[in-house]
Amino acid sequence: MASAGGNGEEDARKVVLGVIGGSGLLKSAMFAPETMKEEVVETEAGFGKIKLMRKELNEELDIVFAQRHACDVEKDYSPPHLVNFRGLLSAMKQVGVNAILAVCSVGSMRHHIGMGALVLPDDFFCPQHILTTFDDARGHNVPGFNDALRTEILTALFRSGERPLDGGVYVNSNGPRFETKAEIRFMSQCGEIIGMTGAHEATLAKELGIPYAMLAIVDNMANGIGPQLTLEEFFAVQHKNQPKIENAVHVVLNHFKAYPEVLLSLDGDGADASADDKAPSTPASPKEVCDEVVHAKSVVTVDAEERVLENHAVAIKDGKIVDILPSHDADVKYGAFSSTTTKVVRLPDSVLMPGLINAHTHTPMVFMRGFSDDLPLDKWLTEKIWPTEVRTVSKDFVRDGSRLACAEFIRGGVTCFSDMYFFPESTAEIIEETGIRGFPGSIVIGFPSNYAQGPAEYLEKGRKMIEDYSGRTDRLKFCVAPHSTYAVSEEDLIKAHKMAREFNLPFHTHLHETEREVDDSERGDRSSSFCHQCDKKCRPLRNLLDNGIVDEHFVAAHMVHIKDDEIKEYAAAGAHVVHCPTSNLKLASGFCPVQKIVDAGINVAIGTDGASSNNSLDMFQEMKLAAIMAKGVAKEPCAIPATQALRMATINGAKALGIADQVGSLEVGKQADMIAVDLSDLSCLPTYHVVSHLVYACNRHQVSDVWVQGKCLMRSRQLLTIDAGKLRRVAEKWQAIIAEVDSNHDGTYQ
Repeated sequence: MASAGGNGEEDARKVVLGVIGGSGLLKSAMFAPETMKEEVVETEAGFGKIKLMRKELNEELDIVFAQRHACDVEKDYSPPHLVNFRGLLSAMKQVGVNAILAVCSVGSMRHHIGMGALVLPDDFFCPQHILTTFDDARGHNVPGFNDALRTEILTALFRSGERPLDGGVYVNSNGPRFETKAEIRFMSQCGEIIGMTGAHEATLAKELGIPYAMLAIVDNMANGIGPQLTLEEFFAVQHKNQPKIENAVHVVLNHFKAYPEVLLSLDGDGADASADDKAPSTPASPKEVCDEVVHAKSVVTVDAEERVLENHAVAIKDGKIVDILPSHDADVKYGAFSSTTTKVVRLPDSVLMPGLINAHTHTPMVFMRGFSDDLPLDKWLTEKIWPTEVRTVSKDFVRDGSRLACAEFIRGGVTCFSDMYFFPESTAEIIEETGIRGFPGSIVIGFPSNYAQGPAEYLEKGRKMIEDYSGRTDRLKFCVAPHSTYAVSEEDLIKAHKMAREFNLPFHTHLHETEREVDDSERGDRSSSFCHQCDKKCRPLRNLLDNGIVDEHFVAAHMVHIKDDEIKEYAAAGAHVVHCPTSNLKLASGFCPVQKIVDAGINVAIGTDGASSNNSLDMFQEMKLAAIMAKGVAKEPCAIPATQALRMATINGAKALGIADQVGSLEVGKQADMIAVDLSDLSCLPTYHVVSHLVYACNRHQVSDVWVQGKCLMRSRQLLTIDAGKLRRVAEKWQAIIAEVDSNHDGTYQ
């Protein structure tokens, strides 16, 4: 054993992190006595002998651990009100501790801070007698936790995927007993969590100039806040929370192991603790088990009743939603960390809602973002896009572009998309790889490409793709996607429709996007690139209706130029429309009469179109624009209200794709395709109506977490299935290739 002040000159050069915890941490492999060196420190201020444990993490960092209830050499155990705080903190100072991480068990005085929640309080309230090291003028200071140290700990935890509560007031009670209900009613006016030791440690650490921060875990709902509090339940929950707090401490230690110099740049701060250390020999089993429970401030269901549920949780098992219930009930029903197989995510400032469905896009065209702006559709396609595609598009182009687009989708809250592009098999590969849900389109177009030489080969390859991928994953389905009536012959459109019906797939095409497309077809001007490829002089929709192609599986993107009588026929056929407002405006295609279409009973979804014509894949932008543009076109402020716009971006997209029984709303039995949107930003305060904010105030950068089929694809803005670091280099490579092709091509695409 060593005494007094440290381990010699070699250790004096090291950074030292102090860790104060209860006996639970001592049971952890990280702090096992056989892996640490015991030091007994004779405190210079006369506060007795203190037992510390030292361990070398690497050449630059040591940790010094103290079990607060057993640090006094003269006692086997000290209850909270008798812990030798002055001796403990003085000993930490003497051995050269640069900062202190205090790990504490606390009770929650807020329903939304449930059992198992990690909390890093930013202030404390102590109605008890406060200790001081000096009993003289040196005790004058401004107390508090160290903000810089808190930030480092929060950063480490957020990067690891944990979602600790940032901030809150820790209330210090006296102990050793729990508080009465009356005491909790009083103290809950002063703070969010309650413990018995933290304020004393924080105060003494501040006096001694040691930066101090508390990492607390909720092991019980305070007396009167939840169900009847019992010691047995407290011990059981504390025992079951042990793996979570151990993991959090492990994450923080690894962070400082990598960046020990951070601890030398701090200035000084405080902590908390647990009431008792014993745990039952046989922990209680949870009543029910699921894979994950996600708690949120609000749950926007987008169900038939359009419910918005406050302080609710969504329980997930085997990729499906098995429960939607109040957060407190979820803690009781699912045990709140009573099983190591159940993950609990708490998002106290966020809204949970269905994932957005981008019902019309061209994913690989992200590589043409900003490539050709400020042109009408005909010139944009025939002079820039098609000539470049003929010379550029390949399997690798589509694979790389789809991966970049899927990263943008996920970060923007899109969980499902319907695509139309060449080499759809490559897009299918990326859907499987990234975990998103998608409908690659079996493309058909009238001119040859690197993918196929003509319509027959397009259809043949599409059939093979659909058959090869059949049943591989529920997330991957297909649509039959002939480009348009002006790029595909009448005969081949009929063949494509027959194949769609054979496989029971959506029929996805562009229709009535521009006036020229409609007018040239009515005149029968076959010299025009935008006249439909049939001998009839009629509007394109008329010919599709006459051929029986327009049915309940028919999905038309755009439909900007549609007449009132056509709307009635289209509605009678049960077909769907995908509204792409940004692309239509940017290409000056016109204004889709969305309100008229909706009033006729037609299902309207929303799409971004490709990033080449939109410049982004932002479905939040499309929702807002769809709502406000409809009001201007209809000259009616009630046109497309926020609730309708949200449905268009979620459940209506699912209806168009034939999967509304699986996704598009948050309902028990459906797949857990959902996103969390953080409303803590100042731009979303105050919040009177959550759905209004989602449509009119929020942006895609507020999406924090994304799940598809119960699997988390993004946590705390960090992509979990895509290496974002590689995407920039890949995009730069394709930018150079496209720029070179553009500078050399002769303007032809056939």
